[in-house]
Amino acid sequence: MELEYAVLKVPSEALMKHFRASKKAVDKEVESCVALMNEYNAALSASTWPTAGSSQQHQLLKDRLDKQIARLKTLKKKWVVLCQAEQKALDVLRVRVQYVKRYFEIVEGYEENGTNDGTGAASAGEEMSDKGACDPSTKALRLLQWQKTRLYRILVDHILREGLYSSAQKLAKEAGVENLVDVDVFLTRAKVIESLGAGDCTEAFKWCVENKRRLAKINSTFEFRLRLQEFVELRRAGKIAEATQYARKHLSVGMTMSQDGMTTQFQTVMALLAFEPDTRCEPYASLYAKERWKDLIAIFKNDSYMLHGLTHESLLSILIKAGVSSLKTRFCFAHDADGDTFEYNVNCPTCNEPFQSLARDLPFSHHVHSVLVCKITGKLMNEHNAPIVLPNGNVYSESALESMAKESGMVFDPRTREHFVYPPSNPNDPAAEFKRVFIM
Repeated sequence: MELEYAVLKVPSEALMKHFRASKKAVDKEVESCVALMNEYNAALSASTWPTAGSSQQHQLLKDRLDKQIARLKTLKKKWVVLCQAEQKALDVLRVRVQYVKRYFEIVEGYEENGTNDGTGAASAGEEMSDKGACDPSTKALRLLQWQKTRLYRILVDHILREGLYSSAQKLAKEAGVENLVDVDVFLTRAKVIESLGAGDCTEAFKWCVENKRRLAKINSTFEFRLRLQEFVELRRAGKIAEATQYARKHLSVGMTMSQDGMTTQFQTVMALLAFEPDTRCEPYASLYAKERWKDLIAIFKNDSYMLHGLTHESLLSILIKAGVSSLKTRFCFAHDADGDTFEYNVNCPTCNEPFQSLARDLPFSHHVHSVLVCKITGKLMNEHNAPIVLPNGNVYSESALESMAKESGMVFDPRTREHFVYPPSNPNDPAAEFKRVFIM
């Protein structure tokens, strides 16, 4: 369940973001209103108020009060919109809490009344007990339903990361997991990525302003790198005066706030004032390269994942790698003299393509106890299917030998292409000895 951290992190951050926006808007208007009311009360208590000369001041205060009332009415409309956004974020958070809670209810064997809201919860017509153990078959079915919901959520997340937003939205809607996936986050991210891909920093700067406090918490240098890139583009266009002015306004201030290690890059970028865009001198030629926009996109993705508590890889990729790695053994990649896989097992995913290619760079699984698999049948060899050593030293399962010897009384070793009588006609002959293997 540790992988489900982002499920609750993203809506929680969205809720806090809407709350801060609402508070900021209200505080600003309330402060203005209080100041005006203090001014109005001071005028009412002044000794000059009853005189005829104060009528002009009276009208001025009245006009200002009318304007303030109009502003408060506008704030009320804005407040309604903000409250709706907060409520939407709260509803999403509620659904996701129920989704996570549902898992523990199933595995711990008790239920709470609920409805199917896309979280894998039970239907409204289903009777559930507040406490007590569930029937094993019912528990397994409900766990399967929850896992199916999770699978759809993971698939949608992976498709979103691949940039297939329409397909992801369609799948989320059909699977009923719209409240469990962060489509809005990826759509916002897509605008920034598209803008950076076109060589424009506008959307990226907007994103930095919206997340200024959170970016500061993770010591992000993304905004400063954007400033450096804009300076490079001004210099590329030959606007040396504008580039110098831009550096004085933005980069000199940014240097006091940037992380260690950015000073050297700042000095190198400033040296571009002395180098033309067609220079071949490094590192200045690399600073003019268009590939720097791809670097900015990569940095933006990394910071975006950190802000929302998302993993850098999709959960689908993480889970597949973990599963494939747990099956990978050295025998899956052992080859004979002809280059063929020596310990090929038809039932092992990592012995077969395409998983063998996927597993090639992954670590081998760690097994405390040995696990033997029959080369012939592909089944596990254990106390119920004992491993038997042939006279030539190769090991196969007892069931495989019995199956081969059922008709002809002979067993065939596919590795050495030798034939042996099984069971041996002369048990006392050492050359025909079959031994059972015991695993410690």
